[in-house]
Amino acid sequence: MLSELPLFLFTLLGGLASGIYCFSVVFPKTREGNKQIFVAIVVLALLACGCIALLFHLGRPERMLLAFRNLSAGIAQEGWATIIFGIVVVIDLVLCIAKKTVPFALRVIGLVLGVVLVAVMANAYYSITINAALHSIFTFSLFILTAAAMGISFLQAFGARAEEADKNQNLASLITLALATVAIFLECIPYGTAQLSVIPFALAGVIAAAATACTWLEPKKGISFAYAGFALIVIAAVISRYGFYLAI
Repeated sequence: MLSELPLFLFTLLGGLASGIYCFSVVFPKTREGNKQIFVAIVVLALLACGCIALLFHLGRPERMLLAFRNLSAGIAQEGWATIIFGIVVVIDLVLCIAKKTVPFALRVIGLVLGVVLVAVMANAYYSITINAALHSIFTFSLFILTAAAMGISFLQAFGARAEEADKNQNLASLITLALATVAIFLECIPYGTAQLSVIPFALAGVIAAAATACTWLEPKKGISFAYAGFALIVIAAVISRYGFYLAI
C-alpha cells in the first residue's frame, strides 16, 4: 500500500476537487459573493497537492515528463486530464478576481472536464484486465460517486446557501451520498470474488451510511450535521480507497 500512496492521494484529492467544482456549477448559489474565489482556490489547492503526489509515483518526479509522452499510459492520461481541468479552474479564478463574474459556459466546460478527470482515473485501473477486482464496472461507480459525494458534502458544509435552493440541494446531496454508499458496498462483489478483503468496503459503507443520515438530519438539526456528514464521507472515501489499492 505504501508504494501506491502517491496514487491514493492523487485520486482522492483530485476526486474531491472535481466533485466540489462540478456541484458548484450545478448549484451556483453555493458560490455567491466571495465564495466564488474560495471554491476556485480550494479546487486548485487540491489539484496541486494531488499532482505533487502523482509526480512521486514513478520514484523520481522527472520521470513524469517521459511518461507524459506516452498517451496510452493511464498515468499520462490522468496527468493531462488534471492539467486541462486545472487550466479552466485557473481561468475561472482569474475572472472571479478581475471581473467578479464568470461565463456559465466556461463553468460547464469545467464541469465536463471534472467528470472526465474522475472517469480517466477510474479507467486507468479498469484497463488492468488481468486484475479481476479492478477490471470491474464497479470501479467507475466507486470513483465517480465517492468524488461526487465528497464534493456536494463540502458545499453543503462550506458553501453559501440560499433558502430557496436548500430543498433541491439537500435532496441532491442526500441522493448522491446514498448512491455513494451503495457503490462502496458493491465493491465487496469483485473483491470477494477475487478472494480479497472486503472489510474496508464494509466499514466504509457503514460510515458512508452515517454520512447520509447526517445529510438527512442537517435541515432539521443544523449546520453541524453538514460538517459531520462531510467529515464522515471523506473518512469513508479514504477507507474504501485504501481497500481498493489492496488489489494492486
